[in-house]
Amino acid sequence: MADFLIGFVSKLIPDRAVNEILFDGGIDDTNKTKYFLNHITDRYKESIKGFNLAMAFNIGFAVIALYAYLALPPSGTVTIPFVSLPVTRIIWISLVPFISYGLQTFIITSFLWFLILRRGLQLLSVAVGHNEEFGDATNILLDGALGHIWIILRIRQYFKSKMNFIWYVPAVFLFLVIMASPLLLCIYFIVQLFAAESIVLGVVYSIVFIPYFALFLLLLLTASIVGRNLPIRSTSVQIDTQGPNITL
Repeated sequence: MADFLIGFVSKLIPDRAVNEILFDGGIDDTNKTKYFLNHITDRYKESIKGFNLAMAFNIGFAVIALYAYLALPPSGTVTIPFVSLPVTRIIWISLVPFISYGLQTFIITSFLWFLILRRGLQLLSVAVGHNEEFGDATNILLDGALGHIWIILRIRQYFKSKMNFIWYVPAVFLFLVIMASPLLLCIYFIVQLFAAESIVLGVVYSIVFIPYFALFLLLLLTASIVGRNLPIRSTSVQIDTQGPNITL
């Protein structure tokens, strides 16, 4: 299963695309300078912070949206967070999935950017090698939500006793509920739309839910192997354009 996921992620973000985006087609001497290595490492750190911030916004909005809906009587109004705009409950029900899907888009894009930078650092590590100025720190830099995803999905392979599952299964369940709270929020409000006989919006949001759910599963599966270095199998990556071509 792990080998399948590694191969799938390799095809999802091929080395050729990473080289085009980060290195203008291939790694050369300009990409091996201390200046470039420091900056790409900083961008990798920022991509982790960006993903964690996107997750925090989504989970925070889920809590606020649900509280705003449940705390008021059916005839009351809801004040939209951040813009302080009062709306009726039925309008709030109609807006929450739309806002949540928009916020979840930032999770997807920030995670893809993280994967691109991570793969770029791995390719640089092969080209430059390890020395006092550069080394593979892609795993140790993982923190926040992204680090928690990786740890809790990877730690089970180190269990030596099945007794560990007594705490591990509830922990994974709680973790998945928290991480999936934006999607669970959408499900809850879609059900409320159908209950309020707003069929058209309910159907539209239900259709949009399918790709977002698939992307959420892909995120979890990818995060579960993110600590592993993907094999370098591309045949089109040229390490040094000034000298002999080195095929990886």
